[in-house]
Amino acid sequence: GRVEYIRDLLQEVWGDRSGELCLDCCCGSGVGTAALRAGGLRAIAYDNDPTLLALGLSKGRLLPSDTICIDAREADRYITDAPLGIILMAGEIYPYNASLWQDIITTLLDLTDETLITLGTEEEAAMVESWCAGRDTRVFENRRDPLYDRWCCVSRRD
Repeated sequence: GRVEYIRDLLQEVWGDRSGELCLDCCCGSGVGTAALRAGGLRAIAYDNDPTLLALGLSKGRLLPSDTICIDAREADRYITDAPLGIILMAGEIYPYNASLWQDIITTLLDLTDETLITLGTEEEAAMVESWCAGRDTRVFENRRDPLYDRWCCVSRRD
C-alpha cells in the first residue's frame, strides 16, 4: 500500500536516517507520518485541518505529543530547524493558489536542510523547483504509485 511506497521512496532519497527528525508539513491524517516512523525517523507532523488531524490521531498514525494544528506558512514561529522535511502530495497547485503554496513550501525549506516534496503533476513539480532557488534541487518521476506522489522535488541546502 501507500505506506510501503512512501517508505521505499524515502529509502531511495535519504537512505537510512534512523533517529533523525523530519518535519511532516501538511500531514493530513498522518499516512506519511506513519511511514516516516516505520522507517525509523522521528516526526513532527503539522496541518491546519483539525478534522484530518483528529482522524490521524484516532487511527494511531499521529501521536498527540508530536502533532500540531497550525498554519504551515507560520511554522517557523512554532518549530525549530530540523535536518529533514517532507510534504507529501502538495497541492493541487494552480495559478490562483500558487502564492499560498509557495509560502508553505519556502517556510519548510527555511526550516530544513533536506526537503522532499511530492506532487501530482510535472507542472507542479516545475513550479516548486523554481521556488527552491539557491538550493541543490532535482525533480524526478516516481512510478511506485499510479495516483499519489507521482512527481518528486528533492531540495538540499548548498
